[in-house]
Amino acid sequence: MTDTPIRISEDRPEAVAASALFQERLIEAAWELRWAQEAYEPGEVLEPFPRVLTDALARFLNLAPALIAYVRGPQTAKPSAHAELLLDYFETSLELARQSDSYGMALWFAEGEQLIGLAQTAAETPAASTPRPAPAAGPVRAPVSTALPATPRSR
Repeated sequence: MTDTPIRISEDRPEAVAASALFQERLIEAAWELRWAQEAYEPGEVLEPFPRVLTDALARFLNLAPALIAYVRGPQTAKPSAHAELLLDYFETSLELARQSDSYGMALWFAEGEQLIGLAQTAAETPAASTPRPAPAAGPVRAPVSTALPATPRSR
């Protein structure tokens, strides 16, 4: 079964559900990476890696293409040049990461946080909406004064 990208229209219930699911997967990915970094020191875990760690890595590698696509998607602000370089690096590294657990583990431990951070930032900064058209020019009205009428001074 292949993952098909979800097209999101922000004013439909599917969009809300898809956004909630994406946010949940993003939180889970951040939590799993934090757990792995706290539980295992890079370089101290010998191959074959513990099953729980390889399962978490597999979930990250399966989610990474969706994170990259989301950051580059039309619903988010255009990534910076630095972010684009990181996304390109991840795209080219994913195939090798899938072929080598050692490379995948190193990529996940060293760079995974940056990709997750980019996706979190993208989720918080939606693309600028298209500017609204200016109102049609019409007659200019004088502002209405809210001041009370002047009263004669009493002497």
